[in-house]
Order: sequence, then C-alpha cells, then structure tokens
Amino acid sequence: MINRVIQHGKAEAQSALGSIEEIRSTLAEVAYIDNFLDDLDAAKRTLLLVEADVSRWKRVIGEGLRLQTDGRQATEVAIAADVLNRMLELGRPEYVRIA
Repeated sequence: MINRVIQHGKAEAQSALGSIEEIRSTLAEVAYIDNFLDDLDAAKRTLLLVEADVSRWKRVIGEGLRLQTDGRQATEVAIAADVLNRMLELGRPEYVRIA
C-alpha cells in the first residue's frame, strides 16, 4: 500500500515538473540568459568609463581643436593628453604594503 502511494506521488511530481529533459533545457536557457545579462552589464560599465573619459577630455581640451594646421593640432592633442594623464595620476591612490 505504501509503495503505491509513493509511486503515485512520483508520477504526480513527474507530470507537474515535466520531463527531466525539459527541466534541463529550461535551466540551460536560464543560465544562458544570466550570462548574457552579465555580459551586457560589463558592456554598459565599459561604455560608462569611455563616456567619462570623453567628458574629461572635453573639459580639458574643449569641444574641438582650436588650431588649424595638422601639425599644430597634433601638438595640441599631445599636450591635452599629457595634461589628462597628469590629472589621472594625481587622483590615483598609491598603495604601500605594510608587513
């Protein structure tokens, strides 16, 4: 009698959950979507970092280059890049290991 009840319970659970293959397929889809969302979050973080860099660049150099000739524009860009690198170094913490 107890075996019949256990088998009946297993049959109900199996029909409620579906087949094992369906469950595995669903779990695989959930894992795929989760990985996709993680990749999307990483891409958004990268985009935000790039936008912050461009914003810093525009604050230092302005909306466009001021000089007209190619050589002078290259010099202007090199100076602005050096200034930005110095600004970033000033804001970067230095870590010292204490043993």
